[in-house]
Amino acid sequence: MHVTPGRPSAAEVAALWENCIAVTADAEVAGWLQSCRIRPERVASRDLARALPVAIATPAWARYAGIPWNTGGYRLLVPLYGPVGRMEALYARSLQPIQFASMNVRRSTPVMGGPPGLAMANATALALLRSGVTAADSTWPTITVAGGAADFLDWATSYGDPSPAVLGMIPGTWTHDMAARVPAGYRIIVRAHQNPIAQRYAQRISELLGRRCNVVVRTV
Repeated sequence: MHVTPGRPSAAEVAALWENCIAVTADAEVAGWLQSCRIRPERVASRDLARALPVAIATPAWARYAGIPWNTGGYRLLVPLYGPVGRMEALYARSLQPIQFASMNVRRSTPVMGGPPGLAMANATALALLRSGVTAADSTWPTITVAGGAADFLDWATSYGDPSPAVLGMIPGTWTHDMAARVPAGYRIIVRAHQNPIAQRYAQRISELLGRRCNVVVRTV
């Protein structure tokens, strides 16, 4: 992962987000989602991610290795929220595979510089962050935690409406402030891949929440 230098204001982040379009309006972004078995129409209707148009000018901070996100292939943007549910950064996902170590892998994902304690969140998770209690608290005292944009969007579109809370992790998501927004007694389902980084994330969640929540780690 590459972290883009600098930290723009919340207004600058919001301005770039507002200049993006629905994922269903961009054939390349919609096609990438479909290749991941994610339904673009659900992503769009829930405003979980947007497409960064190729033609627009991007601010200096929205660059990877000096190249603007949109011309470098990083055109799927997902908001990143702080512990109180305010959009503070954008997660830019590459749509273009590259050849590395004889494997077809995705490029590393640049993230606009921001503080630790940021996460992707669906509407129910945002309600939790903003109030400490979800709107569907009595029905779904559960949070699904997934790593990365593809896994987050997959789980956030897997449920009907209304949906249980779904959070997407990036490095540094699980601070004490973020963990404090999770009500005691919740069931935390961590979807962790079989790699050391994902397993460390899962361990961190267990350390922060294991004493007051039921943390279940499911390797995927």
